Amino acid sequence: MYFEKMENINYSFPGLPDLEMVDIFRRVKFTDKTLEEAQNFVEVLVPEGSRPDDVARSYYGSSKYWWLVLFSNSMSDVNSEWPKSQSQIKSLFNNYLNGDSYFVLEDLDISEGDIVVKRDVGATGGIDVDHFGVVDSYDRLLHRINVKRKVGTISEGHEICAFGLDEQGQWTNQITSGFGQTGCFRQNVGATSCTAFTAPDSNAAPLCATAGATFAKIQKKTSIKEGVSRFSYKSGDRIDELNPYTTDGLTHDYFQFRNMCGLTGTLLYKYMTGVSLPEEVSIITVEEELVYDNDRNKIIKLLNRTLANLVANEVEYLLKGNVPRGTTKLVTFI
Repeated sequence: MYFEKMENINYSFPGLPDLEMVDIFRRVKFTDKTLEEAQNFVEVLVPEGSRPDDVARSYYGSSKYWWLVLFSNSMSDVNSEWPKSQSQIKSLFNNYLNGDSYFVLEDLDISEGDIVVKRDVGATGGIDVDHFGVVDSYDRLLHRINVKRKVGTISEGHEICAFGLDEQGQWTNQITSGFGQTGCFRQNVGATSCTAFTAPDSNAAPLCATAGATFAKIQKKTSIKEGVSRFSYKSGDRIDELNPYTTDGLTHDYFQFRNMCGLTGTLLYKYMTGVSLPEEVSIITVEEELVYDNDRNKIIKLLNRTLANLVANEVEYLLKGNVPRGTTKLVTFI
């Protein structure tokens, strides 16, 4: 999703200028037999900064086969799926990931375009309009609010209210609507009852605003690229992805879309509140995840060059007319 706003690469399909890659994938595919025969494809590593037409020119001897490079890898959107160069990755980090991530225990009903405002903890208990941010995205699984546009400062320990437009176009507190009005949230895992209160209370679950609260509390603040993307567990040479609601990275998953109050043993709760994680557990940041995914995408497969002309002719043949199934050998209608 982080690549969506980057500069587009535009191509045209030879012989069919109005056709886009997504149209090809909706109508044509390799036959099962073509895919099953290993000699039909080769694996290559995309050179730094190379585009699909560069790879086509290098392997097939002509840039006109750029579409075949994408077709062989089921890439319908070159802008988001093709591996990025180091300069593009750097631009992504400096421009599109330039912002803050706020982690909260509360399960919020917020979305892109909503406003988070610092709560005035003084006598009035209102909001401080000199400190606010526009929600760029909200990850409900990780309880992470990403903000790129902001005024003033919102930091760890600050309390926030969230506002969004309702169906009548009026601003309403997104936390109060559906959060705590009639809700009663467990104070610990396995609890059969709960405690309702209107603000964080040292006598209740730690660092938690639950039933009746009109605000959330920032437990952790990071830059967007330094925020957690996932947790992993290493045992010997094996590395597994972990549920953030796992206890100590080993057992007991308590996943649920709700307030995390009381889930003090989970990885996500410990991450937010600064508690040390087990040695076997690693935090994979957004930056690390993007670099890893991009490096993995650099390994692509290409249709054997001896079949390029045959496939090109069959695809064009299928897309230009009414062709009975079975007429072609390497590709077929979906």
